[in-house]
Amino acid sequence: MQARVVYEPKTASGKRASWARLITGVNDSGLKGSKAFEGVYLREYEQDVEVGSLVLEVVPVGSVKNGGQEARLYRIAADGSLAPVDGVEPMDWSRNFLTIRDTVARLLGEAPNPLAGFSDAELWAELERRGSLAREA
Repeated sequence: MQARVVYEPKTASGKRASWARLITGVNDSGLKGSKAFEGVYLREYEQDVEVGSLVLEVVPVGSVKNGGQEARLYRIAADGSLAPVDGVEPMDWSRNFLTIRDTVARLLGEAPNPLAGFSDAELWAELERRGSLAREA
């Protein structure tokens, strides 16, 4: 199942912009930064992307002089939004690069949950339609 995604870069002071990449693989041959990840960059126009795909976003934080970059991991939801990966907090891009790379590799090895793109209401409605479960208040 595919979703239509439009990425909107975030900016910090000094107009530094964020970037996001649809991750398809990890290159662990010693490359650092964005080159250690395989996949296409998300752009500011509509793109059809597989629901459940993994996205790495790097966002500038702080001022230009005293700033840094923060890495965030998302999965593509059915509505095309970026849903934060459960249990993965934003990390400092430069200090935690190896942790980020290893986390991405682990997440790519896991099969994405096919139901992750549906809201609770949609899941409950389907269960009720099938008569499988009475909804508890």
